[in-house]
Amino acid sequence: MYPHRIRLRGPWDQELLPSGDGRSRFRRRFGSPSRLDDYERLWLTFANIEGDVSVWLNGQLLGRQENATNAFEYEVTTLLRPRNEVVIETGEESSGDVAMQIRRTAFLRSVSVRVERSADVTRLHISSEVAGTAERPLELYVVLDRSTVAYAVAEAAPEGRMFTLSSEDLPPERCQAGPHVVRVDLVDGANVWYTVEQALDFSAPP
Repeated sequence: MYPHRIRLRGPWDQELLPSGDGRSRFRRRFGSPSRLDDYERLWLTFANIEGDVSVWLNGQLLGRQENATNAFEYEVTTLLRPRNEVVIETGEESSGDVAMQIRRTAFLRSVSVRVERSADVTRLHISSEVAGTAERPLELYVVLDRSTVAYAVAEAAPEGRMFTLSSEDLPPERCQAGPHVVRVDLVDGANVWYTVEQALDFSAPP
C-alpha cells in the first residue's frame, strides 16, 4: 500500500552559517531504494520547518520556500544516485521532519475531512487533489472505521485536479463521541495507489 514512507532520522550534520543571523545548514547522507518499478516515483517530503528554507539534493537546488509554515515536497526520482546528500538551509534549530516517500504515478494531495451537520443529518465532506498521471480514471473510496461511506471517480492531472464529495447520511450510532478513523483510498482496479488516514471525533466543534 502506498505511500511507502522512510523517515530520514538523525544524526544530521549542522553547520552554523557565517551570516550572523542564526541560519544553519543541515546535511544528511542516505542511500536510494534498491529498486523502483516503472510505475513508482520517489519524493522527498519536509515538515515542521518554518521561515525561509532552501533545499539541495546532490548539489542541485530543489527549491526555496519563503515563510514556510506548511509541509512541502519535491519529486527526486531522476536525481537519485546510489549514495545521496540532502542539504537544508534554515533559520530553525533542527532540520524538521524529512522523509522519502515511494508513490505511484498518481497520488492524493491536501486531503481535508470535515463533519457537516444540517438539521438532524450528519455527513462527511472530503476535499483533495489527485496529482500526477494515470492512463485511466481512478476510483476514490472514503471509509469511516470499516465501512465505505462515499465513492467517486476522479482523473489525475500533473498539477493536481481538485475534487470534493460528501458521504451518505450517517446514522446517529455512527457518530458517537470518541475516536474514529477516516481513510481515503485512491484505487486503480484492485490496486490501492495512495491512502490517507485521519483521526476524527464527532464531538469536536465543527
